[in-house]
Amino acid sequence: MMFNNLEIIGNFMHVQSAYLPLLSLVRAGQLDMSPIKPKAFSMPDLAQAMDYASKARSLELVVITSATGRP
Repeated sequence: MMFNNLEIIGNFMHVQSAYLPLLSLVRAGQLDMSPIKPKAFSMPDLAQAMDYASKARSLELVVITSATGRP
């Protein structure tokens, strides 16, 4: 949810621990993550990242890293 340029990330459909079995599937190689297409941008490229995010499709996502390239 985005409001006043602040993004709130949370869950409302699953209990907080629901991601743990999902991570187990990923670790075991039983869940194909290749359809998810992350695109990383550094903080100085924020405007470009926002433009990309506005056009992203269902399994495309944008990751903003610090200027050093670290998340």
